[in-house]
Amino acid sequence: MTGDFDSEFLGDIFDDLNSPEIQLAFEVQDVLQELLMKADVNARARDIIWEDGQILSLRDSIYRLVQEYPQYPFEILERQLTLWLEHFPPESYSQVQLDEYEILSDRWLDDYAREFRFDR
Repeated sequence: MTGDFDSEFLGDIFDDLNSPEIQLAFEVQDVLQELLMKADVNARARDIIWEDGQILSLRDSIYRLVQEYPQYPFEILERQLTLWLEHFPPESYSQVQLDEYEILSDRWLDDYAREFRFDR
């Protein structure tokens, strides 16, 4: 009986991974990956520093992405950018900087979610 459950569970996971929404999220992730690898973050000032030198807030950065990639929904671009902030601190950070980044980025993302949750 456990084998049937495992097979059904794994089948559901693979079905979810093949859903159009998930495929679109993966596509956006692939498109943004190179762009975001060239960006930097100032978590203390709550800014994203883009390769072209623009320094933008999270909200303004999302709107920049919406303008550059109008074929993708706002919500998916927003989610991919916030995931990047949450999970990909600069590689050059020391452990102390990583610890600080985690605290600052968590607060930043929490405040963003509270402030802009219904503002669309």
